[in-house]
Formats: sequence, C-alpha cells, structure tokens
Amino acid sequence: MFSFRNIENKEGCRLGETTILDTLPYFEGHFPERPILPAVAQMRLLEDFLGEVEGRACVIVAATALKFSGIIEPLDVVGISLDIKDDLARFTLKARGNVCSKGSVHFRLKI
Repeated sequence: MFSFRNIENKEGCRLGETTILDTLPYFEGHFPERPILPAVAQMRLLEDFLGEVEGRACVIVAATALKFSGIIEPLDVVGISLDIKDDLARFTLKARGNVCSKGSVHFRLKI
C-alpha cells in the first residue's frame, strides 16, 4: 500500500520516507472537506515500513505511549524513523518538518 524510498540505517536507526498518495482508501470520508490520514493508516504505514526494513511482512501486536500530534495530508512526504530492539520499535513520523506521531510498538514477523 505504501512505497518507501531513501531507506538507510544510520547509527542503528532505520530511516526512510514515503509520499502519501491522495488515492488511498483511508481518505474516503475522513474528512471530505479536509482529508487527513487517520491513526489506523499511520499504524499500517509503520507496519509496512517494518516489513520493508526487516525483509519480510510484520504485524504490530501491541502499542504503547502512542501520540498523534500532527496532521498528515494527501501528498505529504512523510519521514519515518525507527529504533528497533528485538521486537520493540520506537518510531517517529514527520511531515512538513513537524512530528505527526510517535510511540512504541511491539511487532512480530509473519510466518
């Protein structure tokens, strides 16, 4: 669903970015006058990026200390930062230079 670029491993942190396509189904009805990427879609973006950097599909099994503090709009370029230790990933999503969401998720690789 999401396509990533500029993926790198910098001092143990996985970095990348994606452009949020305006054709994503998440924008239907959320909200017609000003579409924004809902939190559930941000978690899907994170799950997809985890799969990309881990080399196979991942699923988020738990989340802690999540904070959704900014808006992600269609066509925004979102920067992704992951600090992964075992099955725990601390993340930050940024758009237009601002932190939009951050927190920690536990994940597992799909079999």
